[in-house]
Amino acid sequence: MAEPNAFEQQRLQRIAENKARLEALGLLDHALSGAAEEQRRAARQRARQAAAGGDSSAAAAPPPEPTRRSRRVRGDAVENSGINMAGPSSTAAERRICGGGGGSSRPRVQVDLAVLEAGSADPAVDAHNLMRIRSMSEKALRTRIWKITRVDKLHSFVQVLDACGMAELAAEAREALSQLTGGAVTG
Repeated sequence: MAEPNAFEQQRLQRIAENKARLEALGLLDHALSGAAEEQRRAARQRARQAAAGGDSSAAAAPPPEPTRRSRRVRGDAVENSGINMAGPSSTAAERRICGGGGGSSRPRVQVDLAVLEAGSADPAVDAHNLMRIRSMSEKALRTRIWKITRVDKLHSFVQVLDACGMAELAAEAREALSQLTGGAVTG
């Protein structure tokens, strides 16, 4: 047999060190006897019996509660109910914040969704665009403006930007909308 190379010698040395460590801890006989594997096998078998209903102590125990409990699923009130698109309202409580987010330093301003909804063809598109404006940086919004290819979505984007007081981005979105429609822009 050929002499082991440096890697193989290092491996054999590590095996010998680990064996000595196990022996010093009194675990070498246990590891070599196969008792550990036998214990694992017995534990797996007990778990299978419990799952099949063969173990009466496991059957009597109540099922564990889930670790995550959704307030929405339980029917409880949630802290952040999202965007209220139910209908016109003039209360300050039903206004939502625009801007901020995305690690940007732009100011956060109030926008009344009732005003936004009044001229909207699709409130869901407005809600989606508002989510983008809340969560994206100004640079990302600028890029997003030029990626939108649906006229209705870009028109909504212009309206939401205006409602959030982001005039410069709204002007750029109007320019993109003009290019998308071939110069025929309404509203």
